[in-house]
Amino acid sequence: MKIINLLSLIFALALSSCSSTSKAPVETQAPEFVSSKSPKWYSDYLSVYPECEQTLLCVVGEGDSPFQAQREARLGASKFFETKVKSSTQVSSSSEQKVNQSIGEFSEWANKTISEETNELLSGLEIKQQTQINDRFFVLMSLDREKTAQSFRSKILELDKENEQLLNTASRFAYPKILRNLSLSVPMQDRYQLLSNKPLGLKVSKAIVTENISKLPPLKMAMISKGAGLPMQLAHTINEMIAPLKIIIAAKSESGIQNTLVSELSTEELYFKVEGFKRLNVLLKLELQNAKGEVLGRLSASSEQTSRTKEKAMEAALPILKDALLENFNQLSHATE
Repeated sequence: MKIINLLSLIFALALSSCSSTSKAPVETQAPEFVSSKSPKWYSDYLSVYPECEQTLLCVVGEGDSPFQAQREARLGASKFFETKVKSSTQVSSSSEQKVNQSIGEFSEWANKTISEETNELLSGLEIKQQTQINDRFFVLMSLDREKTAQSFRSKILELDKENEQLLNTASRFAYPKILRNLSLSVPMQDRYQLLSNKPLGLKVSKAIVTENISKLPPLKMAMISKGAGLPMQLAHTINEMIAPLKIIIAAKSESGIQNTLVSELSTEELYFKVEGFKRLNVLLKLELQNAKGEVLGRLSASSEQTSRTKEKAMEAALPILKDALLENFNQLSHATE
């Protein structure tokens, strides 16, 4: 009888041990992870954080480390801000086509600038939720929609204010700078609209600029260079900027020349104590003259370069001088045509 009771006790203890062992994993696992390989807020964050629909821009990321997960989330936010340009299938006028082409000329600069602006804004992304499941890391990051939209808005209005001032000069030579500003402002407006439905109330639009350019009277202009002439890259930049401005390029000897654009590219050697190298100041000058030879506007830009030869220094300076042309071409502006 004692033997039977002893065996029963041993059997009961064994059952108790097996039962507690099988329950352990369930007790340590969070309920929302039981039937999923990712957190609930990762696959459906709107149901967990409804504010992500209106007041916040939310993005999620996953990776082998917290850093990789956050990087993936930032990439998602960056893609959200990518401008989707819809090409128009109809062009109402040749002026509009030339304006679009001119804006396109500035696209590389604009895309780089916008990318820098966007990256600066993305630095404001905050971690709202993060967790680790096995060897995977998950993160939810958010950006305040209103605050980000206001940042875009202030930059857009600043460009619009400059465009209004340039437009009031009543000079065709101000339009390249206006078009350059629009190449930056238009995609910024797209990003603003992604974040906010509030109106901007801009005073200078592409439609207004296109209409104004279409009304410009033709202008016959000669282009001459002092010395060896401009490198092809700079000459091409000038030609592209004046392309939509109804300027007819003619020889200086022709009759009816209204303006003459005089260009000069020179170098000035600076003191430099390194054998085999030269320190040169590469200087570009543009001067716009009327039919009487009176100066209407001037533009100058320079770039200091260290090189073995003058030719190499001038070649290295070209991108800087080109940017200066794009930025300051309105300095050739004059009040009367």
